[in-house]
Amino acid sequence: MPRRCDSETLRKLILERVTVQTTGRQCWRWNLFIDQHGYAKCAPRFGSTFAHRATYELWRGEIPPGLQIDHLCRVRDCVNPWHLEIVTCRENHERGKGNMTKTHCPAGHEYSDDNTHRDENGHRHCRICDRNRKQSRRDGGRESYNAYMREYRQRNLEKMRAYDRKRRPPGTQANAAKEARAKQLRCAGP
Repeated sequence: MPRRCDSETLRKLILERVTVQTTGRQCWRWNLFIDQHGYAKCAPRFGSTFAHRATYELWRGEIPPGLQIDHLCRVRDCVNPWHLEIVTCRENHERGKGNMTKTHCPAGHEYSDDNTHRDENGHRHCRICDRNRKQSRRDGGRESYNAYMREYRQRNLEKMRAYDRKRRPPGTQANAAKEARAKQLRCAGP
């Protein structure tokens, strides 16, 4: 387990790992590892794997559970604690460039109050698209099952006939009825 340092040592370590922009917004750009989403990552000894969370906790204070850090400067690898603000997940999504700025779903339906619902994470979903998706699953599910059963019966038709011939000798009334039914199935086809 990595050993933890005191807060003053951690502040010095973090400042050694950033490049401070002297023009514009004064962002502290992280020089080490950046994850696939563009966020700065740091070692566990800083208390958090995200460098922006570690700097916020060191310079500004504790982050309450269930809340997130929003980059006010919109630069994901910036770790300047004065460019960071504690927000809810929903507020962070609304401020971001994600789905909250979109007025229509990918299928072209408007995100109106009547047509939109939110899941437990605050994400918006189009009711029309959800309804169509559920209906196609129901229809496709039944149709695919029926197609599978037709193929299964066709593949096993000879096996079933052989089994019937063993159980009932040819020429009996029950066997003749089954053969007539099998002939109808063959003629009807899929």
